[in-house]
Amino acid sequence: MNRLSPIHWLGVVVGALSLALLMLNDNGPFPIFKPRLVEAPVAPPGAANHVSERNAAGPAAPADLIRPRTEDIVVFRNSSIVCLTMDDLHRALISGAGGETTKLRAMMMDSSNPNAPCWMIDPTRRVKVLSATYQPEAIAGLLEIVGEHTKSAHGAWVLSLGAEIVVPAPRETK
Repeated sequence: MNRLSPIHWLGVVVGALSLALLMLNDNGPFPIFKPRLVEAPVAPPGAANHVSERNAAGPAAPADLIRPRTEDIVVFRNSSIVCLTMDDLHRALISGAGGETTKLRAMMMDSSNPNAPCWMIDPTRRVKVLSATYQPEAIAGLLEIVGEHTKSAHGAWVLSLGAEIVVPAPRETK
């Protein structure tokens, strides 16, 4: 069986994430792809119609879409690229999608490049969401995250794809 190296998998992940990031970009230099809304089939009268409170954003949101919100504790089970700034995250995703592996490697932190602005988050690392931004039609959003027990007003940036909510933040009840 022919296995792909970790850098090739990183390229695949970065490509998918860059497409999601481009969908979030409302006024940047890149063309925007917004999926068309498709009418969902109407359930027969009396049938159960379950809509998750977390995903009640509209008809474009699939039922299994996870959208972490502020103060949720999340993990990225398949790892993900995290960067110190949104601009660095955007550059890393575009470089990876464009096949610019040298540029992407230069942006990734490792033992030979300890001051790089981006890194792969540990899949077991629990992080707290400081802020979350989503566009209605997008499949992913931007999350600002810090370590679970970190007290900081500024965090690192990551796409919400692959985020799994471990501990939902307490919500006010009406």
